[in-house]
Amino acid sequence: MNLKNFENKILAIILQRGREYFRHGHVVDLFAITDTNWQAEVNGRSF
Repeated sequence: MNLKNFENKILAIILQRGREYFRHGHVVDLFAITDTNWQAEVNGRSF
């Protein structure tokens, strides 16, 4: 799965929230569990 496939498979609001977390420096780590399952470690408050 590539980034474009990922973006097409999730809701726009979830993608927007993830981008906000990243933009504000709250994403600490991002790693693949499997080819289609990713996990992110995020610090900070909710938006």
